[in-house]
Parts: sequence; structure tokens; C-alpha cells
Amino acid sequence: MATCCLFLAGKAEETPKKCRDLIRTVRELTNNRQFATFGIDPREEVMVVERVLLQTIKFDLQASQGTYCIGLSSILMNPVLFKA
Repeated sequence: MATCCLFLAGKAEETPKKCRDLIRTVRELTNNRQFATFGIDPREEVMVVERVLLQTIKFDLQASQGTYCIGLSSILMNPVLFKA
């Protein structure tokens, strides 16, 4: 959980760290029993927990910016508003 929080915090502060670097550091700082809690694929575990954390804080994972871009382009292409 803490590894995922660090991973997510890095993204939020615009200083993202690579997941593999975080996992490597955790591996160096923990014993075998502690590291085993990550399971077979530690990277996948971090990604799953990240998604759960984002859903818990009600972060919109399905944000659609496509409609906004289409609407904006139709406004910008309107010859009545912008005369060349």
C-alpha cells in the first residue's frame, strides 16, 4: 500500500518515479517475508492498488476529453466568430 501511495504521490506532484524503481527500492529495504506480500508480479500489484486508491478517493478514471476537444474545435472553426 505504501509503495502505491508513493507511486501515486509522485504523479500528483509531477515528479513521477518509475514503478520498477520503487519496487527495486522496496526490495532493498524489506526482508523476503515482507516483500512476498507483493505476490508474483509486484508491478501488477502496485497498479491494482493504485486503481483501488483512485476509486476510493472518487477520482474519475473515465474522464472523456474527446467531447470537449470536438466542441472546442467546432467553436474555433466557426467563420462567424473568427474572421480571417
